[in-house]
Amino acid sequence: MLALDHEGTDLDLELLVFLVVRMLGKMVLLI
Repeated sequence: MLALDHEGTDLDLELLVFLVVRMLGKMVLLI
C-alpha cells in the first residue's frame, strides 16, 4: 500500500511543505 502510494505521498508532502512555508511567510509579514 505504501509502495503503491509513494509518489502520491511525495506530492502531498511537497504541497504540505509549500503551504506551511506560505503560512509562515504570511505570519512573518503580519508580525
